[in-house]
Amino acid sequence: MHIAPDILHGMNTARPMRIGIAAPADLSLLGAMFPNSALPQGLGSTVISQLVLALCDGGDRVVLYTLDEGVTCHQRFDAGNLTVHVAPYRRRHRMRDLMAAERRAIRDMIRKDPPDVVSAHWGYEFALGALAAGYPTLITFYDWAPRILRFKPDLYRLGRLGLFLWTLATGRHFAAPSPYIAERIGRFSRKPCPVVGQPLEERFFRPVPRRWPEGEPALVSVANGWGRLKNTRTLIQAFAMLRRRFPTAVLTFYGSEHGPGQAAECWAQSAGLADGIVFAGLVPNAVVLERLAQCHLCVHPSLEEAFGQIALEALALGTPIVAGQNAGAIPWVLEEGRAGLLVDTRDPAALSDAMASLLLDHDRWERYSVAGLASARRRFTARAVADRYRALLRDLRNETG
Repeated sequence: MHIAPDILHGMNTARPMRIGIAAPADLSLLGAMFPNSALPQGLGSTVISQLVLALCDGGDRVVLYTLDEGVTCHQRFDAGNLTVHVAPYRRRHRMRDLMAAERRAIRDMIRKDPPDVVSAHWGYEFALGALAAGYPTLITFYDWAPRILRFKPDLYRLGRLGLFLWTLATGRHFAAPSPYIAERIGRFSRKPCPVVGQPLEERFFRPVPRRWPEGEPALVSVANGWGRLKNTRTLIQAFAMLRRRFPTAVLTFYGSEHGPGQAAECWAQSAGLADGIVFAGLVPNAVVLERLAQCHLCVHPSLEEAFGQIALEALALGTPIVAGQNAGAIPWVLEEGRAGLLVDTRDPAALSDAMASLLLDHDRWERYSVAGLASARRRFTARAVADRYRALLRDLRNETG
């Protein structure tokens, strides 16, 4: 499965499009475009915000339709070639009506300020709201709901599965961030599902690879959620083994349920495995990136990823990463081990040995820094990903127009 071909930046002379983006977004990343407005926070997707900015830079008009827990009515913000529409997102009981209020909000915002085409993200309320609006829609799936329900068998995920299957049944045009998701979507749609990757802004890429950093071993892991899928329990066990060889090593966890007094720390303390671990929890993405840029290793024990943005960020910062050899899209993102070290993350001993091998072999560590940075820059700059989307959306506009 190949990434959809790039379009040369600035070489397409076709008329500009009015591109709608229906998706959760981290609106703080768009704040510089609205210096005189107080944008809501949004729902936190930095990937979407970076895609929006890259599409704006390409000369097209972009309209973002998104949701926020802190607003009580529809709000609109305009700046240059970007418009942002924000509607309420319920904090509780959203699934009792299969997110009907959220789906209607997306539908109504699109109909009130229509685009030429819509790029909808995630196969749930945003996609279904966009489809209900009646405009040509490309849907990008970022996960595989049946497998998520297997790892998190609760009523909320069961409802999400229903929305996911509804989207698959009613949508016509799909894309995916990785071959792992594209292959699954293709089985249902019975036609090729283009792979677009995920974007990272140019400013996040190091100009040159890193050299081995001096100091005590510092490791970073990012996981949002505590459970089998994120698999941080295995990393905690593996780190305890690593500390026998590197007694001064420190592992810092970022993400939900990995803060002080939260699920991950409580388990580590109850198991007597909390020594050397800092549970930092949810912090701004800029803090995570700063720490990633300085640490010795990024460790990502997740059992499955549709893409793995934290892996891309580590590559772009020149920080070697240890991750799962069977973790969905992760082997593809790491070019089957050429850009990062792949290991069985279900095995604490194997994970510990993999971390130790890079901490002991500084030349190998530096080779991974070189290879990872080159791989990320070649495949996943925001401009490259935006150009893939622009090509697909232009084809969709021409096909349906």
